[in-house]
Amino acid sequence: YQFFVRLTTSVLNHRTLLAYFKKITLNSSLILVWVFLTALLNYIPRPSHICSRGLLWLERYLFDIHTHQSIGAVTFLLCIASASWLLARHYRITPVYEPEYTSKRTFLHPEPIYPIAPILPISSCTSSGNTLNSPTSSFQLSRTTSPILEPHDFSSSTSDLTIAELDDAFVIESHFSEKGSCRPVNCWNLAPPVLLAMSWFIINILHSFSISLSKVLNIVAWVFYVVLHFTIPPFIGAWLYFFHPPGALKLYALSIGAQNILVVLTHFVIPTAPPLFIKLYGEHKVPSFEMTYTDGITRQDMKFGSSMYRYVYYAIPNKFASCPSIHACTSSLVFFFVCYYSRTSIFKLMAMVYLFGQWWAALYLDHHWRFDIFAGLIYSIFVWTVIKTWKNGLNRIDSRFVSARSNADLINGTTMGMRIFKHTRIQNLFDPLASISK
Repeated sequence: YQFFVRLTTSVLNHRTLLAYFKKITLNSSLILVWVFLTALLNYIPRPSHICSRGLLWLERYLFDIHTHQSIGAVTFLLCIASASWLLARHYRITPVYEPEYTSKRTFLHPEPIYPIAPILPISSCTSSGNTLNSPTSSFQLSRTTSPILEPHDFSSSTSDLTIAELDDAFVIESHFSEKGSCRPVNCWNLAPPVLLAMSWFIINILHSFSISLSKVLNIVAWVFYVVLHFTIPPFIGAWLYFFHPPGALKLYALSIGAQNILVVLTHFVIPTAPPLFIKLYGEHKVPSFEMTYTDGITRQDMKFGSSMYRYVYYAIPNKFASCPSIHACTSSLVFFFVCYYSRTSIFKLMAMVYLFGQWWAALYLDHHWRFDIFAGLIYSIFVWTVIKTWKNGLNRIDSRFVSARSNADLINGTTMGMRIFKHTRIQNLFDPLASISK
């Protein structure tokens, strides 16, 4: 019973049940709009022309450097390198969102200013004979644990804690990145421009591994393309909700919804046929929506002699939705969120495996061209850049979290996992400001 009460209060976080469901609906509004648009595609008049040979020509012109048309691939590589450099410069010039500390409190922080560090108990600081109250004392902050305002309970409001009690409870080592913007510990801020710079080579390497066929590879491709595509994005949403600042899940849901809406609108305006259409009907066959055509996912039926995937495919509203790849969009955006928020490099490498597995499966199943993968990456980078530079985006959320923590706001300064496992040994596991051992 006590665990159920704690779980309920942690989820609601001083909100009513109605307000909680209202917030969930607003946060997932763009995803609901995307689902609604997808369901309406069969009832909206579509363009009569479906692009098939155009993507084949673009594929060869931009990615095949060993042919006589290598000038297109070289120019494409130069454009990618220039865009990556400009994007990296833009990411370094981030908006300044400094935490808003209360005027009644003073915080000890050495100069120069460093990235965000955990909130630490005052007992963990040593000063080599000087007291911490001395503004000129030199001290070392321990990087072990970060208990939160013990023995106070998370359910108590900030008004129950006096300024003297807070000053005796902890100090803050300021860890601000350049330009004053708050960033999580071990943040790979330049992951999008680096991935963009290497995308041409990665896509070509994955394409070379998608040529050889086997039943084992069929199963692996199906796991990545179907199972993980539907399970990993919700898992990342739960991970953001339990381990990271309030508002991170909101931005994740809004970015997924906005990205998918852009992809669906592109599929509606410019319908495109995948590679398997060319392999089945040739380059000169004119595609139409009335054809009983099956796309790349039904390649499993062709190899295993079943009709399961074909039945699933016929229920999909838009059968000519090759460019951009929604699998590439979703996996790229998931990778960006993990690179930004994850404190452990192992989890980021796992997200990289998921990303490359999605790209490879899309090429292996002949569901997408190489250009479709690159276009999906561009869509996700665009959405990610918007939520980073938006005034209520990632920088603002991280800044507000540090501010709430500094001002002992236990409603806005704690994660879901911290509230559930408060005053336990694993509380710091859910604290994004807690240090991790190397």
